Amino acid sequence: MKHNKYRIIFTVLLLIFPFFQGGSLVSAKKGTDRFSPFSRRARKHKEIRRKIVHKQHLINTSISSDTHSALDLETIEDLIKKKKYDNANNMLAEFLSGHPINARGYYLKALVSFLTGRLDKAIIYLNQSLIYNYNSVEAHKLMGDIYRKSNEYIGAITYYTNALGIDSGNVSSLINRGICYYRINEVDKALTDWKRSLRYKPDNPVLKKLIDTITQEKDRAESLTDSIEVDEH
Repeated sequence: MKHNKYRIIFTVLLLIFPFFQGGSLVSAKKGTDRFSPFSRRARKHKEIRRKIVHKQHLINTSISSDTHSALDLETIEDLIKKKKYDNANNMLAEFLSGHPINARGYYLKALVSFLTGRLDKAIIYLNQSLIYNYNSVEAHKLMGDIYRKSNEYIGAITYYTNALGIDSGNVSSLINRGICYYRINEVDKALTDWKRSLRYKPDNPVLKKLIDTITQEKDRAESLTDSIEVDEH
């Protein structure tokens, strides 16, 4: 009788023991875990917390990386302003090895190449920069400068126009596009760009004088053409 009592107690313990193993009940027939509603909810909340913590970590890492990148680029820009091109190039090589799709980095690489007379290299780096950020006004403007320096005025006009399509008030692109128009004898278009640039930056006495001189010469040329008209038939 006493043995039967112990056998019953042992059997009951076997039945309730799985509930103390993480809330799971093991089915002897199927061998599968079945979780109680409370256990499923706890696991779900734990997984949500894990994802939130992981996402926050990624955000913090990204912010830290972006901040570090911005500081690196500021240092490089400062070196370029000081004409320390070799130092800037070395820093850019290291920066781009760690940030291979950074549009600004490639733009600065192109700028250094442009300033040191390596125009072919500058075009390669600018194309790379525009792949990652096609809406970069400064990249389009610099590409225009490269074509202008190479006396390829049609190509230069195209890129200055791209820059102005993004920022219509980009004075440098307006003035330089005007120069290109003038060089291909599109005088009216040149005057239009230069006059438009004066609306944004009126304090440019040299540009004002240029506009006045060309306008006077244009008027004088037109008056001369009137005087030599031939009406004989």
